[in-house]
Amino acid sequence: MTKTKRNQKSKGFNNNNTGNNNSSKVRPLPTSTYTDDSSREFVDQTYHNKKTNLIEITQDKLENILMKHLSNLEIKGSWVAPLTTSITCFLAIITSDFKDALLLNGDTWKAVFIVLGIFSIGWLIINTTKIYKCRKRTTVDFLIETIKNAHQS
Repeated sequence: MTKTKRNQKSKGFNNNNTGNNNSSKVRPLPTSTYTDDSSREFVDQTYHNKKTNLIEITQDKLENILMKHLSNLEIKGSWVAPLTTSITCFLAIITSDFKDALLLNGDTWKAVFIVLGIFSIGWLIINTTKIYKCRKRTTVDFLIETIKNAHQS
């Protein structure tokens, strides 16, 4: 018995049409064969990447480092709220006819939206500068280096 037939039987391949009626439509997958380990026909080169670095750290230090990294990652996405707020305010200013409501006249409502839009642009500028300042602290490489150097702090 050849290796291929032996492998098919051990893997449960069965060429008989026993079982359900749809088995005649299903064909077994082709298997690749080779004669022995020294003459692999399909492998040109083998690479071994087994060397690595071991980092030992205590749980409390790792927890502190990860909490700081998480706060840096939160800063990275802090531009969304001020940008959408400013876009909403300016779209409201451009497209709306402000009318008297809730004890305020139309001009006051328009001024409120203008002030909110200006504040949200300021908020966007502040958050963008924070993102720019901590852009290197949000990378995986920085996190790994911080964990490696935790014993020094």
